[in-house]
Amino acid sequence: MLADGFRAAGRVCLTNAQIGGDLRCSDAEFGSGLVAERTVVKGTIFWRKIRNPTTASLNLINTSADSLSDDSTSWPTSNELQLHGFQYRRISAFSPRDAHERLTWLAHLKSFTPQPYRHFASVLRDEGDDVGARQVLFRMAVLRSEETRSWFTRARNFLLQWTVGYGYYPRRALFWLLGLVALGTVLYWAGYNCGSMVPTDKAAYAFLKGNGRPPDYYERFHALAYSLENSFPPLKLGQQDHWQPDPSRDGTAGFTTGYIGSLVRAAISASTLRIFRWVQIVLGWFFATMGVAAVTGLVRRD
Repeated sequence: MLADGFRAAGRVCLTNAQIGGDLRCSDAEFGSGLVAERTVVKGTIFWRKIRNPTTASLNLINTSADSLSDDSTSWPTSNELQLHGFQYRRISAFSPRDAHERLTWLAHLKSFTPQPYRHFASVLRDEGDDVGARQVLFRMAVLRSEETRSWFTRARNFLLQWTVGYGYYPRRALFWLLGLVALGTVLYWAGYNCGSMVPTDKAAYAFLKGNGRPPDYYERFHALAYSLENSFPPLKLGQQDHWQPDPSRDGTAGFTTGYIGSLVRAAISASTLRIFRWVQIVLGWFFATMGVAAVTGLVRRD
C-alpha cells in the first residue's frame, strides 16, 4: 500500500519483489520514481492520481501482473517510462483502453523497444479489438523504420508504409490500384476523343483515319476497361488486343492554344499515353504483388 497520501523523498525500489495481491500506488508522491524490475504481482498494479507525474519515473522492466490500472494524468513524462518485458493480461475497465490513447502512453518510453507494442497488441486482440491491434503494430513498424540509417532500407520502408502499411493495411494497395485505374480512364478517354487512341488492326485504322470513327464491326473502345486491363495485367477484357496509342502521330486536336491547352495536349498525346501505359502496367504488377504479400503476411514483422 503506497497510497492515500504516501510520500517518498527519493526513489522507491521493489526489485525482485513477490507480491501476492495488488501493488497499489495511488494518491501518492514518489520523489524520483518507482523501480519494480523483475517484480511479480499476482493482482493489479495501480498507478493512479500520482501527485508528481512530471518528476516520477516508472520502471517495470520484466515485471508481470494480472492487470494494470492507471490514468493518463499519472503517466510519466517522456523518457521516464520503462516497460520492456512488462507482462499483463488485461487493462482495467477504469483505465484508458483505446489504442490511440495507449500509443500516447507508449510514446513516453525511455527508449523504443518492440516488446511493449507487441504485448499491448496481443492484449487488444484477446479483447477482440483487432483494429486497435493493427494500429499499435503499424506504429511499432513506423518507429522501427525510423531507426535505420541505410538509404536502401529507408526507401524500402517508405514503399512498405505507403503501399500496404507494413503489411497491416493491405487495402492501401487496392486504393492505389483504383486510383491508377481512375487516372488511366480519364487519360485514355480524353486521348480517344482527341484521336490519340487508334485500332491495332490496319484496316480498322485506315477506316478510322478516313471516316473519323472505327468501322461498325470493330470492337468499341472503352476507356475504363482499357485502364483496368493495364492496371490488372492478369485481367483480359479484349481492349488491349484492339486498341493502342497511335504509333504514327503525337499531336492532339480539339484544344485551343495557350499554356493550359499545351499542357493538356501533352498529357493526352499518343507518346505520353504510351509511356503512361508502360508505367501503369509496371505499377499494376507492383501494387498487386504488394497487396498479395501483405495479405499472406510476407511483409509483416510482428
